[in-house]
Amino acid sequence: MSITFTDGVTPLNAANMNALEQKANKGQNSGYLGLDASGNANLAAAGKIVWAGDTNLYRSAANRLKTDGGIDAGGSGQAGALFRATAIAATNSHPFAAFVSGEANERMRLSMDNAGNPGLWFGPGGASGSDTNLYRSAASALKTDGLFNAGGGIISYAGAAQQISLTYTGTNVPSIFFGNVNDTALYRSSANVIDNSVGPWGTFRAAAFSVQSDRKTKQEIQSAQDGLHEKLLKAGIYTYRRDDSEDRHLGLMADELPDEVVTVGNAGAFAEEGETMAFIDIYKLAAALVATVQHLNERLTALEAT
Repeated sequence: MSITFTDGVTPLNAANMNALEQKANKGQNSGYLGLDASGNANLAAAGKIVWAGDTNLYRSAANRLKTDGGIDAGGSGQAGALFRATAIAATNSHPFAAFVSGEANERMRLSMDNAGNPGLWFGPGGASGSDTNLYRSAASALKTDGLFNAGGGIISYAGAAQQISLTYTGTNVPSIFFGNVNDTALYRSSANVIDNSVGPWGTFRAAAFSVQSDRKTKQEIQSAQDGLHEKLLKAGIYTYRRDDSEDRHLGLMADELPDEVVTVGNAGAFAEEGETMAFIDIYKLAAALVATVQHLNERLTALEAT
């Protein structure tokens, strides 16, 4: 004897019972997750998939899938991507946005702007839109339309070698370093003063230097010729070494020059705290040399007249 369904033909066995259980008319109507004619799982509009009573996945609006918790992506996804948006517009599209509950505007979004540049946009949320961005502006170029603050500094590389860095030295002196061993630098030594190198020496080269010296920018103008020539005429000319190299340099000693051409300032980023050093102001020295030439010319003119 055999037991069949009511058609008198189909055997009433496990395989056929399972197939019957999955029919659409045995799904939603009977409280089961059923399959439609195409084999797709069907849920009512307000239906949810729920795990352990605390995790869910459901339709929040047309073409919108939502969970009331979080989603962890543990794999690499297709083509190495955790998430892929493959149907976005080339411009003015937003494949990802993060909102604070109750706010009208996102705090962060991943977007394609009106020019097709992919990037990150940030804003305060609430009633205000994004006001800060970071995006690809050209090949190998990252750009922001606002201000970029880097608390630890910025470093530029050529291949694997560091070439330029904007940072602070160990004594919190803002500096620009050049070279892969940071052996050349420009740094702020005091208010309105930029120094070369990170110690008391360094070389600065240029085709020309121009010093602003227009009369209309100066006030309380007084003659300063008297006495300048005396120390200049007595100053020694020396050769010396000033760093670890064997090179000898030709120059003057600041302590032998008139005070008018000498300035005192920070000894360098790596000097002892509070240490100062004497510097020769080249523009002032040039002016003192002109005064000395004028003095010698007056003496020569007087001798020639006798």
